Amino acid sequence: MNPKWCVGLLAAALVGAPRVTVAADQARTIDIAVTTKGFEPAHVKVTKGPPLKLVVTRKTDETCAKQIVIADENLEADLPLDKPVTLSFTPKRTGEIKYACGMDMITGVLEIASREGANGKMSGQGGMMGRGGMMGGTMEEMSTIHRLLSNHEKIQRTVKDVPDGVETTTTSSDPRLAAAIREHVAQMKERIEGGEPIRQGDPLFREIFANHEHIHMAVEDVREGVRVKETADDAHVVPLVRQHARRAVSEFVAEGMPRAMQPTPLPPGYKPSTSDQRAAGTATRRCGCSNST
Repeated sequence: MNPKWCVGLLAAALVGAPRVTVAADQARTIDIAVTTKGFEPAHVKVTKGPPLKLVVTRKTDETCAKQIVIADENLEADLPLDKPVTLSFTPKRTGEIKYACGMDMITGVLEIASREGANGKMSGQGGMMGRGGMMGGTMEEMSTIHRLLSNHEKIQRTVKDVPDGVETTTTSSDPRLAAAIREHVAQMKERIEGGEPIRQGDPLFREIFANHEHIHMAVEDVREGVRVKETADDAHVVPLVRQHARRAVSEFVAEGMPRAMQPTPLPPGYKPSTSDQRAAGTATRRCGCSNST
């Protein structure tokens, strides 16, 4: 697997991509490119009713968007390099329909409007959610995650239970990966402390961020990596911390990118705390990637 990261993320910051409005009397074919910025355009406004064709062309190998998924329409397709792929469907309702990569990290939106509302002006927006977004992470975060997933066989990890949580040690003899491990842990600690979600298509990660204020991470640099003591001050949350360490992160380290494209189940017997999270707990569709330690 190409060790470069998930969205072809060599840029240092998010770059805006224009939104597109397709009026009712225009052809119902929309060209979308996959570039190092994500999906371009990342926001398309169309009218409800007539059939719609999305012609998607992946123009870079430096991306995890080698597949497109439109979950609301039960559509997905592989995206071979430089070969247009057409997805056809008929929007039947107004509102937003998301299109995303197979890991639900690079996203775009089809805004389905009534005929009367199809010609409004729209401002620019990039193809990836920013730091506070619901699906993905920043370019820097995803670049680090992809580097770790792509080189997972060079990473070592141990997990042991401690009171109210776990202690994990994650290392690599490759200095670049050791640095990436430290960088990623710092990024995820900041997200937990700030309640800034990532990988929200995954039922376990969604529940973790719903309870982030109860989770505490103490990070210690060790030779070739980090040691993390992750605990919860609420007994209801402790199983989430332990499930995350073993069933999410350790499996990501063992299996790499294919595992990161799959959801993580909630702990056996765990009941989500709200109706929204309860729905997420039964989700089976693909999720965004994160290799939190």
